Order: sequence, then structure tokens, then C-alpha cells
Amino acid sequence: MSLREIRAELRKLPRDRRRDIVEAIRAGRAVTDPRDAPLAAAWAEYLDRRRFTWVWPRWVMPRERPRGRSAWLWLLHLASILGALALTCGYLWVWLPAPWRYFAAAWIAYCVVTTPLQIARMLRLYWNAPKAAAANRAIGSIHRT
Repeated sequence: MSLREIRAELRKLPRDRRRDIVEAIRAGRAVTDPRDAPLAAAWAEYLDRRRFTWVWPRWVMPRERPRGRSAWLWLLHLASILGALALTCGYLWVWLPAPWRYFAAAWIAYCVVTTPLQIARMLRLYWNAPKAAAANRAIGSIHRT
């Protein structure tokens, strides 16, 4: 199933069922309503295929959930990004005129708060897609028989 077909099918569903499908894939579990299992499985399989075709290099965005030493290295990577961001904010504060300083500080604070939350949600969607696809395929095959 292509992404266009998946989106068309999702638009036909009520909002609560769409939300359940997204939450099920993000959590790596089966959907609550068995009628949605084939659609959830198709979407999870699509996401799983896409995970390994990312344009991002592996050191920028992990394709699998890091564990052990790799997780510690990712935390170090995150700390270095935050340090670079703090250094950039310091330079911007000195270089920008007074009214623009506060606008830049507010925009950077907004990005620092919202970006990690959105990236974490997106990564959980991709990382848990194989488990969700398997769970929903199992439910879909039981529901059809």
C-alpha cells in the first residue's frame, strides 16, 4: 500500500480511531478496534521500510533505538548540540541589537523545548513500527477468519 492510499483510508476514519492507530504504532502494539488492524499494519510496514531509506546520516538520526554504549554516545551527542546552542545564544545576545535579542532568545527557547519532543515522538513511531506491524497483522488475520 502506498502512503497516498494509507492517508486516504485514514481520512475516512473518525478522529478517535485515527488517533488510536497512531498511538498503537508509536507504542508498538495492536490497535483497539480490530477493523483498523489491516490499515495500521500497512502503515507500520510502510514506516519500517522508510526507516532504512532516510537521507540523514546514521550519526545524525538513529535508525534503531540505541542501547547500552550507543545510548550513552547519543546522550553525549545531545549534550554537545545543547552546548553549541548555548554558545550560539551567547554570541547572538552580544551581536544583535536590543529588540532583536529578545525575539531571538524566545525563538531559540521555543525550539529547544518543542523540537526534542517532536523528534522523540517521530523516532518512536519509526522504531516501534515492526512490532506494531506484527501485532496488527496477527489481529487482522484473526479478525478475517
